Amino acid sequence: MPKINIDPVLLNKYFNIPRQVNKEFWNEIKVNHIRNLSLTGKAVRPWSLPEERSNRILDRIFMKKGKRVEESDTRCLLANGRIELSSPIYFADMSFGSLSGIPNIAIARAADITGILAGTGEGGLHEEVRKSKRIAIQWASARFGVDLSVLDAGMAVVIKVGQGAKIGLGGHLPGVKVTEPISKTRRIPIGTDALSPALHDELEQRIEAMKALTGKPVFVKIGANNTTPLIALEVARMGADGIFIDGYGAGTGAAPVVVRDNVGIPVELVIPSVDMLLREEGLRDGFSVVASGMVSNAEDTAKLMALGADAVALGTALLISLGCIVDRNCHTGSCVTAIASKIEPNPKKLLDLEWATERLVNLVRGWTEELKLIMEEVGVKRLDELVGRRDLLYGVGLNEETLSILGIGGVPAEDKVELDPDVWDRRRVRYLKEMSGLVGKRGGKEVISSMGSPSPPFVERPKRISDWIRCDGAQATRPNIDPYREEIETEFCLPNGLKVLMPIVPKVGRELPSWLKGVFVRVARSFGLLSVVEGDEELVRSDPSMLVSESRVPGLAFYVTEYKAGMEEGFEEEAKPLLIRLGSDERSIGLAPRLLKHSDGLIIDEDVSYGNPLPLEIAVSEVDRSLRREGIRSAKLLIAQSGTVRGVDDAYKLIGLGADLVSFDKAFLISIGYYDSLDEGKAEERLKNTLLSMWEEMRLLAAAAGVTNLQSTLVGNRELFRTVDLAPSMRKRLYLKPGGSP
Repeated sequence: MPKINIDPVLLNKYFNIPRQVNKEFWNEIKVNHIRNLSLTGKAVRPWSLPEERSNRILDRIFMKKGKRVEESDTRCLLANGRIELSSPIYFADMSFGSLSGIPNIAIARAADITGILAGTGEGGLHEEVRKSKRIAIQWASARFGVDLSVLDAGMAVVIKVGQGAKIGLGGHLPGVKVTEPISKTRRIPIGTDALSPALHDELEQRIEAMKALTGKPVFVKIGANNTTPLIALEVARMGADGIFIDGYGAGTGAAPVVVRDNVGIPVELVIPSVDMLLREEGLRDGFSVVASGMVSNAEDTAKLMALGADAVALGTALLISLGCIVDRNCHTGSCVTAIASKIEPNPKKLLDLEWATERLVNLVRGWTEELKLIMEEVGVKRLDELVGRRDLLYGVGLNEETLSILGIGGVPAEDKVELDPDVWDRRRVRYLKEMSGLVGKRGGKEVISSMGSPSPPFVERPKRISDWIRCDGAQATRPNIDPYREEIETEFCLPNGLKVLMPIVPKVGRELPSWLKGVFVRVARSFGLLSVVEGDEELVRSDPSMLVSESRVPGLAFYVTEYKAGMEEGFEEEAKPLLIRLGSDERSIGLAPRLLKHSDGLIIDEDVSYGNPLPLEIAVSEVDRSLRREGIRSAKLLIAQSGTVRGVDDAYKLIGLGADLVSFDKAFLISIGYYDSLDEGKAEERLKNTLLSMWEEMRLLAAAAGVTNLQSTLVGNRELFRTVDLAPSMRKRLYLKPGGSP
């Protein structure tokens, strides 16, 4: 029987915003502001409301009012004047496939109507988009669907090296969204993940080739990290016409959550140094700097330009204009607003093209009107007079180091940290359950999500010191590693000759029922992992070879003993190999070098304290540094342990601060559903899924940093990390540099 085609429902109105149970950057106030601009095409209000602001750095920067001017001019020149925009707005690159087709057309048409520029994204060119003039063709590492005829379309070429949501990794379009039209456009099989490599070879050669082939301006797009100023300088020297810098929090159609939430730094931390370095080298004139990542209103635009950008790129904001409700399901192909739906022969609903185009045209016009009002209030008549005007900015609630990096004034915040005691919030709990397969459909794999990061310290409140620590993704200055095509060595070789699959140690607490303890021990053993078993001698006897325990059973991998006063004087009578458990406190830091001379290693346990307690991150970093100074760090084992280590992200950072292994328990128990109604028959499968997922995540974080061997490259390698606006006294004890500093 022939298939009956039914006309799809055309969506041409905004849906109600779902109740936001978690802290969101794109909160209801922000969403409604964008909707009002998009409905009216008029200014709503130029300045953010206090309740709209997050804790990100840009929201703690304010503009000084000046002598008022009239009739400000928002025209913007890019690429040494070769591209003129009516407003300093670029519609960010979003691919055909990531979006459902109609949005791609609306974006391109709205750019033509308003006189701005729109990116086409990775993955080829929709035939209707090709008809538009004011588009920039993205040339990504996979070259999906890109040939000379595609490159010849539009006004410019954007070579994508990286993006803010997944620095150090390539693009990712899940197989569920690779339908027949996308398969034909990208020239890949239906239903297969479209995974771009993480690297462009010979970038200078690519820039020269694109300029020669097309005769058009060529830009390079990267994610924001600590080497961004140096990359921008080299890109300018290579002859590119400008650079797009995409910061932490930038949106994505699909990305591993562990990378999205932990790699890269906010764009506002790097724009000032990019601007200043290019000026110092005489390369700023005519070279365009475009900032993106959490650009939510005209005020953000003005502040980023005053920090040193020439224009901004809008991604999530334009999706909200089209009706996006920020429900983070772009990667599933089941977008309720039909913006990011997978493309099917007979869709049940489609975005109304005329309605969508009008919304975007209005967004640009309303946004531009608000920008004009801001310019007039701060006393700037022409847009180029705003670029690099850091004297118009001042910070509130930022520490002195951050103010210096930004190059602005302000009253420094107090040198202290405040932590949210709600370590296990809803978002973290769901994330852990997705790892095990308790919820969702991808247990045993890295957790994938979409949209921008809501992670601490800028959206959610920080729960641990590690929330202020960012991993510095590899881009151009270090080799990129492709975790989907290349080997990454996660094994650790311990001082007693044992090897473990990865540096994670499940802790098996006394309070667990015996059957569940047995599950943990069996699964850890099957994965080639150590496990910390508290006070269960019979369980340890069953297989002592791979266990860390408090028991005195002979043949253990390690025998663990608690620190006792005077122990540092010597204890040759104790069993070997021996680990000593210390607290995470000032006294333990002082004792560590002497104790390690008489033992095989230390466990720094945050749940134990013998004096003034310290965050585990500080204690581990201090102990590692003191042992290195004493020359006794090598061939000794240092384990970090805490009940509030939340997963691979915390563990990875603790290893970077000096730990060899990281032991934790509650994250595993949440993951398998222990605190719900745990199904005994599913416990083992769920725990295996969790460990598989953690192994994948450890590989992804390593790849994003350009690390091929965890033990040789990650342990104590503080150059792979930066802090963001962390109290200087704490930062110094971590021996980390602040993000955005030279």
